[in-house]
Amino acid sequence: MAGRAGRQKGWEGMGYVTDLWEMGRAPYRNGLYRADDSVRAIEVDGPDLSVFRLGPLEDFDLPGVKERRETTTLMFNPGCCLELPGRSGFVCGGEGSLGADGFFARLAADRSLVWVASMENANPFERVEIEGWTARFFNNLGNSVVVDFRDPAFDVR
Repeated sequence: MAGRAGRQKGWEGMGYVTDLWEMGRAPYRNGLYRADDSVRAIEVDGPDLSVFRLGPLEDFDLPGVKERRETTTLMFNPGCCLELPGRSGFVCGGEGSLGADGFFARLAADRSLVWVASMENANPFERVEIEGWTARFFNNLGNSVVVDFRDPAFDVR
């Protein structure tokens, strides 16, 4: 499948995360992956979600992910998708290839990826609530993570 500028989809340089997203996949490891291929590690304590911390910006090892096939297939949960106020975009969530994997994402108004938070062992995300500048994503155990869109890590840029 050809991606932007005729390169093979999902295997080169800038836009790798976006290409994965378009193929229904995301990097497997705990991280906040942006469409510009920047990444921040996520520390999470499993399905309890009582700990959710972002690390500093890191270099994303695109060749390493490709070579080790460290991606997961995304399955969207229809109950975990909402349009943001002012038609500024969408948030969605669901699960990865393994039953304990979960993700949530922010999409632009045209439904292109802004960022995806992929987490091993956080359990599938099944519901989202929006209030003002925040979104609360609930996993299948009813535990939640709150994202503040005013935080530069979660903004649109």
